Amino acid sequence: MRVVIGSLNVSSTSAVAQILNTTDRVAEVQFKARKGNVGMVYVADDSTVSATNGWETDSADTLTLTFSNYINSGRPATVAANTFWVFGTDANDDLDYVLMLET
Repeated sequence: MRVVIGSLNVSSTSAVAQILNTTDRVAEVQFKARKGNVGMVYVADDSTVSATNGWETDSADTLTLTFSNYINSGRPATVAANTFWVFGTDANDDLDYVLMLET
């Protein structure tokens, strides 16, 4: 396994951004909004993420998705890193993430 830790800055109001543009396989991911954010940050599985269809993140909570608990063709399941997209309602809000990748 390999771990990628990062932070994504939503550069402008109503901006959509991709967490990582790679096809590395993700076994588990955690998302958490930064404490000092002014607006809300939402996470979803495609570039159409918005306040109405994304998962609302909060600095008090961590969203954890564990794919490797499921079995796919006899192996732990994974998803591509480029699956995750972010939408922010205010410029310069941040979303922290940790990705556990297959090696």
